[in-house]
Amino acid sequence: MYYNKKTRLGKPTRRRYKLSGFKGYNSRGVTSTLPCDYTDECVNFGFKDGRLTSGIGVSRLKIRALDGSERTLVPEFTYPKYEKECMLSGFNCGYDNDNYFDILIFTEKKMMDCPFSKRLSAWYSFQLANPDRKTGVNYLTREGEHIYIVSGSEEGVRIFDGYDGFDWVKNALKIKHMCVHAERVFAIVEDDDSAVWFCDAFDPYNWDVSLDAGGYLRFDGSLGIVRRLFGFSDYLYVFCDYGIYRVGAYGDQSSFSVRRVYAACGRIYPRSIVEAGDRLIFMAEDGVYSFDGYDVSLLTDRLAPLMHDGEMNFSAAYCKHTYYVSMYCRDGEDSPMSGDNNRLIAVDTRSGNIDICDMSVYSLYTIDNPGQNEVMALRKGLGQVLAIDDCGLDLGKVRRRVWKIKRVDMGEPDSLKVIRSVSSDSVTGYKLTVISDTGERSEVDIADGACSVKLNIKGKNFDFVISSESERAEISSPYLTVDIYGGGL
Repeated sequence: MYYNKKTRLGKPTRRRYKLSGFKGYNSRGVTSTLPCDYTDECVNFGFKDGRLTSGIGVSRLKIRALDGSERTLVPEFTYPKYEKECMLSGFNCGYDNDNYFDILIFTEKKMMDCPFSKRLSAWYSFQLANPDRKTGVNYLTREGEHIYIVSGSEEGVRIFDGYDGFDWVKNALKIKHMCVHAERVFAIVEDDDSAVWFCDAFDPYNWDVSLDAGGYLRFDGSLGIVRRLFGFSDYLYVFCDYGIYRVGAYGDQSSFSVRRVYAACGRIYPRSIVEAGDRLIFMAEDGVYSFDGYDVSLLTDRLAPLMHDGEMNFSAAYCKHTYYVSMYCRDGEDSPMSGDNNRLIAVDTRSGNIDICDMSVYSLYTIDNPGQNEVMALRKGLGQVLAIDDCGLDLGKVRRRVWKIKRVDMGEPDSLKVIRSVSSDSVTGYKLTVISDTGERSEVDIADGACSVKLNIKGKNFDFVISSESERAEISSPYLTVDIYGGGL
């Protein structure tokens, strides 16, 4: 008769480990030792000062009143039944020394204006003729009049003065994207992806090609297709698929100059580019970058594996040292390459911290009125203007937050380990799940405050999951008491 023999275990070495320093998200992989400061699986938690926090949230947008009284909700609007996406923008209406913006929403066939001069009390609709690929800019005329120039690829250019509706610019091109630099409007037009067109100085109604009027700049295509334009730091910057040109475009067009200032290794995502104070921030295939007009520096490459060709619905904004991007992320290899936005990502431009939440919003736009600086957004099918915040709630509803690390062997992959207990001292409670490579699983509820809970789970490596469904989260790292055996079963 034969018997299964078990190896006799020697006396274990007892150690105490900190689970994590909670430093953030890193999609490029994490360590198998403890503390495991970075994770490649985290959603709806935020990271701050070595703690897990409530993370990104959204609420109804409230606007600060002129007299400093309580903020008032932006009124609801009727979301078009068959509309895929609306577009948010702002019109510098010139109210109170140019300090305030109307909120604009573009649908397929109309523009809705919520005027600040009327205390944002109602939406006013103006018809448009199917402006596909809507784009718009604020412009100050030679006479000091504030106007908003809007274009779609199917209908040319129209000008809005905030009062009398739209004035059609008869000789303008069909514009896909435009910006204002100095006294001109510069544009990328339909069916011409290698040129930048511009109007006459101080006259957005005149796009005639002439040394005394408008014209265009032709690029050689060595950096790819022309995608986006930004008037920034005394120059016009032309973003292509794989690089940036700087254009000196003041005064007479005969003195314009063009210089290539950056060639990228990975494709630049045009919808990710935003102005961020004294620099521009953008995402490329290989990371998030900062551009000061002369030099490009990498902010983080920890998001790179999330980026792919399904970037058509990118929307980005910048506010209070945070770069926000709404995008579609694949949840697995079987997921489609593109779809509705399902992630909102916040990158702290000072620390590099990354927060990710599973939230569907789009058309991010920064509102910058006196005493109020925040990002607003839309949600498909919802007739409300939203505000991005750090409450961790989705319109008052709790989202499940999850932080996870896998295959942690504590630096000793061949040794058997028994996790005896976990101790914690956090402001809010949470659930801790531990799964070993032997198939054992332990789920324990960790209360707020100082506490200790027995686990007694064995294995050579472990997965750890922290989850929370409370309204608020403020979780410090737990500590594990572990017995390590030199042999194994």
